[in-house]
Amino acid sequence: MLHRVWHEIDALLPLLAQSSLPRTPGVHLSDLYSKLHPVSNKSSFPEKTLSTMALGGFAVEKVLERGLAELMAERHARCVRPDEIVSSEGIIGSPDLFFYGEHDPEDSLDIVIGDIKCKWLSLRNFPTEEEGEDGFPPAMDKAWAQLMAYLYVLSEIHQRVYTQGRIIIYFVNAAGKFGPPRPELKAWDLFWSEQEIAENWACLMTIARGEV
Repeated sequence: MLHRVWHEIDALLPLLAQSSLPRTPGVHLSDLYSKLHPVSNKSSFPEKTLSTMALGGFAVEKVLERGLAELMAERHARCVRPDEIVSSEGIIGSPDLFFYGEHDPEDSLDIVIGDIKCKWLSLRNFPTEEEGEDGFPPAMDKAWAQLMAYLYVLSEIHQRVYTQGRIIIYFVNAAGKFGPPRPELKAWDLFWSEQEIAENWACLMTIARGEV
């Protein structure tokens, strides 16, 4: 057997380390809340190493998030994977899940929006026992902006108030550096005020208009 290093993989690496999920043309909510809550790039790793780490992260997240969404829709009687939703401004959102009839099984528009994340964070800074307020780490702020945006758009579409979201997180290593590697699957119901949802949307629209 002969072997030769295939150097073209180095040129492909930056492209592979980007999300490749199919997207409808237009402005997406992800374009906006990613600018509202940008990821810190402070790192001692070289750029190639960061791209390689991102490649692994995107691959795992793509499989886990889409796989979990499909499993939830298949095995939870009131859960479906919805189509895209579009705001009056033409901003496109892609919620992972709709849970129907959580409060009133007879109400076809009784919806809790669900979102699925794959996280490499430790679970130790997340609230896992009691109900509370603002008990999550700042790393979750972008996810909250995303869910609040979905709630705003759905409220606009159906002309009723939606304020409840649900997040399902697969923690790749819940122990972090404080214990042996172990995955965890956790979920939280989240409740915002109408004012919080409206203020979040106003911030996103400011970004959409290119004012910041």
